[in-house]
Amino acid sequence: MRGRAFLMVALFVALMAGVGYAAIYSSNYEDVSKLKGVDAKIRAIVRGDTVDMGRGSLVLEINGKEYRLEARGLYGLAYAPGSPKPSAVFLLKGKDGYEVLAIYAKDDFVEKYGTNPVVDPEVVVDGVFDPQSRAVIKTPGGEVLGEYDVVFIDRILKGCHRAYSEEPGKLRTT
Repeated sequence: MRGRAFLMVALFVALMAGVGYAAIYSSNYEDVSKLKGVDAKIRAIVRGDTVDMGRGSLVLEINGKEYRLEARGLYGLAYAPGSPKPSAVFLLKGKDGYEVLAIYAKDDFVEKYGTNPVVDPEVVVDGVFDPQSRAVIKTPGGEVLGEYDVVFIDRILKGCHRAYSEEPGKLRTT
Protein backbone atom coordinates (compact mmCIF):
# COMPACT_ATOMS: atom_id res chain seq x y z
CA MET A 1 0.00 0.00 0.00
CA ARG A 2 2.82 2.38 0.87
CA GLY A 3 4.53 1.75 -2.49
CA ARG A 4 1.31 2.57 -4.34
CA ALA A 5 0.93 5.89 -2.48
CA PHE A 6 4.55 6.76 -3.25
CA LEU A 7 3.99 5.94 -6.92
CA MET A 8 0.88 8.16 -7.03
CA VAL A 9 2.77 11.07 -5.44
CA ALA A 10 5.69 10.60 -7.85
CA LEU A 11 3.31 10.56 -10.84
CA PHE A 12 1.57 13.71 -9.57
CA VAL A 13 4.89 15.53 -9.14
CA ALA A 14 6.01 14.45 -12.62
CA LEU A 15 2.71 15.63 -14.10
CA MET A 16 2.97 19.04 -12.40
CA ALA A 17 6.58 19.42 -13.56
CA GLY A 18 5.49 18.60 -17.13
CA VAL A 19 2.64 21.11 -16.96
CA GLY A 20 5.01 23.78 -15.63
CA TYR A 21 7.56 23.08 -18.35
CA ALA A 22 4.87 23.20 -21.03
CA ALA A 23 3.53 26.47 -19.62
CA ILE A 24 6.96 28.08 -19.81
CA TYR A 25 8.14 26.77 -23.16
CA SER A 26 5.00 26.53 -25.26
CA SER A 27 2.96 29.43 -23.99
CA ASN A 28 1.93 32.40 -26.03
CA TYR A 29 3.50 35.17 -23.99
CA GLU A 30 2.25 38.73 -23.98
CA ASP A 31 4.14 40.95 -26.38
CA VAL A 32 6.19 43.68 -24.71
CA SER A 33 4.01 46.18 -26.59
CA LYS A 34 1.21 45.42 -24.11
CA LEU A 35 3.17 47.42 -21.53
CA LYS A 36 2.80 50.61 -23.54
CA GLY A 37 0.47 52.95 -21.71
CA VAL A 38 0.38 50.89 -18.48
CA ASP A 39 0.36 53.43 -15.65
CA ALA A 40 0.83 51.19 -12.60
CA LYS A 41 3.69 49.03 -11.39
CA ILE A 42 2.90 45.43 -12.41
CA ARG A 43 4.45 41.98 -12.60
CA ALA A 44 4.75 40.98 -16.23
CA ILE A 45 5.84 37.97 -18.25
CA VAL A 46 6.59 39.35 -21.70
CA ARG A 47 8.37 38.44 -24.90
CA GLY A 48 10.26 40.77 -27.17
CA ASP A 49 12.62 40.72 -30.09
CA THR A 50 16.17 41.54 -28.98
CA VAL A 51 17.56 44.72 -30.48
CA ASP A 52 21.23 44.86 -31.45
CA MET A 53 22.94 47.45 -29.27
CA GLY A 54 26.14 47.35 -31.28
CA ARG A 55 29.48 46.82 -29.59
CA GLY A 56 31.48 49.12 -27.39
CA SER A 57 31.33 51.27 -24.27
CA LEU A 58 28.22 53.28 -23.52
CA VAL A 59 26.62 54.92 -20.50
CA LEU A 60 23.33 53.64 -19.06
CA GLU A 61 21.33 55.78 -16.68
CA ILE A 62 18.35 54.32 -14.80
CA ASN A 63 16.43 56.68 -12.53
CA GLY A 64 19.48 58.93 -12.21
CA LYS A 65 21.97 56.13 -11.39
CA GLU A 66 24.76 55.73 -13.95
CA TYR A 67 26.27 52.45 -15.10
CA ARG A 68 29.11 51.69 -17.47
CA LEU A 69 27.49 49.66 -20.26
CA GLU A 70 29.46 47.24 -22.39
CA ALA A 71 27.28 46.69 -25.46
CA ARG A 72 27.77 43.17 -26.84
CA GLY A 73 25.29 42.93 -29.68
CA LEU A 74 21.95 41.50 -28.51
CA TYR A 75 22.73 42.19 -24.85
CA GLY A 76 24.95 44.35 -22.70
CA LEU A 77 26.66 44.18 -19.33
CA ALA A 78 26.06 47.14 -17.01
CA TYR A 79 28.52 47.83 -14.20
CA ALA A 80 27.47 50.00 -11.27
CA PRO A 81 30.24 52.20 -9.85
CA GLY A 82 32.40 50.09 -7.52
CA SER A 83 30.69 46.80 -8.38
CA PRO A 84 32.70 44.04 -10.07
CA LYS A 85 29.59 42.03 -10.95
CA PRO A 86 27.57 43.21 -13.94
CA SER A 87 23.85 43.34 -14.58
CA ALA A 88 22.58 42.04 -17.92
CA VAL A 89 20.73 44.48 -20.17
CA PHE A 90 18.46 43.70 -23.11
CA LEU A 91 16.54 46.02 -25.40
CA LEU A 92 13.27 44.25 -26.19
CA LYS A 93 11.13 45.37 -29.12
CA GLY A 94 7.45 44.61 -29.45
CA LYS A 95 5.49 43.89 -32.59
CA ASP A 96 4.40 47.52 -32.86
CA GLY A 97 7.96 48.85 -32.46
CA TYR A 98 7.65 49.79 -28.76
CA GLU A 99 10.94 49.14 -26.97
CA VAL A 100 11.77 48.62 -23.30
CA LEU A 101 15.05 48.19 -21.53
CA ALA A 102 15.04 44.98 -19.49
CA ILE A 103 17.68 44.68 -16.77
CA TYR A 104 18.65 41.56 -14.86
CA ALA A 105 20.29 43.19 -11.85
CA LYS A 106 21.29 40.06 -9.99
CA ASP A 107 24.83 39.09 -9.07
CA ASP A 108 24.45 35.59 -10.56
CA PHE A 109 24.11 36.45 -14.26
CA VAL A 110 27.69 35.52 -15.18
CA GLU A 111 27.54 32.38 -13.01
CA LYS A 112 24.30 31.26 -14.69
CA TYR A 113 24.96 32.27 -18.28
CA GLY A 114 28.73 32.63 -18.57
CA THR A 115 30.81 35.56 -19.75
CA ASN A 116 29.63 35.22 -23.35
CA PRO A 117 26.06 33.90 -23.31
CA VAL A 118 24.05 32.96 -26.37
CA VAL A 119 21.11 35.34 -26.78
CA ASP A 120 18.32 34.39 -29.15
CA PRO A 121 16.43 36.81 -31.43
CA GLU A 122 13.50 36.52 -28.97
CA VAL A 123 13.76 36.71 -25.18
CA VAL A 124 11.02 36.02 -22.62
CA VAL A 125 11.38 37.60 -19.18
CA ASP A 126 9.45 37.58 -15.92
CA GLY A 127 9.83 40.76 -13.94
CA VAL A 128 8.39 44.02 -12.71
CA PHE A 129 7.40 46.82 -15.07
CA ASP A 130 7.52 50.21 -13.38
CA PRO A 131 6.21 53.03 -15.58
CA GLN A 132 7.86 55.57 -13.25
CA SER A 133 11.32 54.19 -14.12
CA ARG A 134 13.21 55.51 -17.12
CA ALA A 135 16.43 54.38 -18.74
CA VAL A 136 18.65 56.45 -21.01
CA ILE A 137 21.49 55.07 -23.11
CA LYS A 138 24.16 57.60 -24.03
CA THR A 139 27.54 57.73 -25.67
CA PRO A 140 30.48 58.41 -23.32
CA GLY A 141 30.36 61.98 -24.66
CA GLY A 142 26.75 62.40 -23.45
CA GLU A 143 24.84 62.05 -26.74
CA VAL A 144 21.47 60.39 -26.00
CA LEU A 145 20.96 57.29 -28.14
CA GLY A 146 17.59 56.26 -26.70
CA GLU A 147 15.14 56.55 -23.80
CA TYR A 148 13.15 53.55 -22.58
CA ASP A 149 10.64 52.29 -20.06
CA VAL A 150 12.14 49.62 -17.79
CA VAL A 151 11.39 46.01 -16.87
CA PHE A 152 13.34 44.78 -13.83
CA ILE A 153 13.93 41.09 -14.59
CA ASP A 154 13.50 38.44 -11.91
CA ARG A 155 13.90 35.48 -14.27
CA ILE A 156 14.90 34.98 -17.88
CA LEU A 157 12.51 32.28 -19.08
CA LYS A 158 13.60 31.84 -22.66
CA GLY A 159 16.19 33.09 -25.10
CA CYS A 160 19.39 33.35 -23.08
CA HIS A 161 21.65 30.44 -22.22
CA ARG A 162 25.23 29.52 -21.51
CA ALA A 163 27.39 29.07 -24.57
CA TYR A 164 28.36 25.48 -25.21
CA SER A 165 31.90 24.78 -24.15
CA GLU A 166 34.21 23.12 -26.60
CA GLU A 167 37.64 21.62 -26.28
CA PRO A 168 40.36 23.96 -27.54
CA GLY A 169 41.20 23.32 -31.18
CA LYS A 170 44.40 21.49 -31.96
CA LEU A 171 46.56 21.93 -35.01
CA ARG A 172 48.03 18.88 -36.50
CA THR A 173 50.99 19.06 -38.78
CA THR A 174 51.36 16.53 -41.57
